[in-house]
Amino acid sequence: MAGRWLLLALTPAWLTACGEETTAPKSNELLAALGYLDEFEAPDGRPSGTRTHNFEAIAPGWNLVSVHRRAHAILFNRAGEALHAWRGPGDVWGHVELLPDGDILVPEKTKSRFELVRIGWDGTERWRVDVGAHHDVEVRPDGLVSTLSFAERHEDDIHEELKFRDESIVLLDSETGQEIERASFYDMFAAADSPFEYIEHRWVDGLRSNVDWIDLYHANSIEWMHRPELERRAPFYSAEHVLVSFRHQACVAIFNWAEKKMVWHWGRKEISGSHDATLLENGNILIFDNGLQRGWSRVIEVDPLTQKIVWEYRDENLKGLWTESRGSAQRLANGNTLLAESDRGHALEVTSAGKIVWEYFHPGENKKVATITRIKRIEPPLQQALREHLPDLPGGATN
Repeated sequence: MAGRWLLLALTPAWLTACGEETTAPKSNELLAALGYLDEFEAPDGRPSGTRTHNFEAIAPGWNLVSVHRRAHAILFNRAGEALHAWRGPGDVWGHVELLPDGDILVPEKTKSRFELVRIGWDGTERWRVDVGAHHDVEVRPDGLVSTLSFAERHEDDIHEELKFRDESIVLLDSETGQEIERASFYDMFAAADSPFEYIEHRWVDGLRSNVDWIDLYHANSIEWMHRPELERRAPFYSAEHVLVSFRHQACVAIFNWAEKKMVWHWGRKEISGSHDATLLENGNILIFDNGLQRGWSRVIEVDPLTQKIVWEYRDENLKGLWTESRGSAQRLANGNTLLAESDRGHALEVTSAGKIVWEYFHPGENKKVATITRIKRIEPPLQQALREHLPDLPGGATN
């Protein structure tokens, strides 16, 4: 179906330049192990901005795109009109979490520092803490901020000589950034009722010459079990539990935070290099499955009780959806799914039947297009809260 093109009306020069389309970057050993593409050179003819295929089928809301290496984020409506933009002083941004008052939380890397930062709507820095933050940040239902962290560690059962990157979940006070609590994934896997078998050999063999530690987990998303009504179905839906995606362990896992132990995991021989696992209203889990071993990506919905895939989106031409690094998936209120094909700077919204209703192509500059981290639809409840705090926001109530 022919689409309707709308270009992003973004004012700053670093946001306005048009980009072009490219094929997927070639795979390489380093990318498979550590996985960070930053930008690509695009040939002539790549679209820039938004493309509408079926306006009536698009889920309402704004869109928040976080950009990896260039450390910025853009809020825009479904017509491609910019509402706001943020830019950090750092080198790399992870997922950007937009709060009801217009502040954002974001893991920011600057040289060797991995900090979590809270930034106001006006660009004022509220606080910055060096906690080894990376990839993701989420506000728990109780208001505490959670992020992923890492530190080097040595354990003989992982490797007799090499250290590994032990990762943790850290909880912080949202107003001050003060650390409240943390727990290590190594310790929580070790405390599980049944042994967890690591698949670390791939990452030992694939180490770069200038890195002397094992990137064992490569955790990239956290999601607290925020649907207490589901606890009647199974204990792991408890609000004290947290869902995490592990790129290098080919699985997603659920941890009992109160007991600090792993209680469930899934994905071996099914997913490869996954990102952005989220809990759905029906109790299923949505996962962006990068497909490192397959060479093409997909989004899947898994019933954790049966451990069966109950829904899948893939491109008819398999390599038509392909990102080796990052990637995201969000189930929207109308049943559509919004996903980011990060390495291509591309996002799309699809129906449950797999029909594309909307697309976004991240703008570029001088034929260079930055890869994106994630895209997130800011749905009407959060839109309303933002308008209460920021009455001068342009546009209508939900456009």
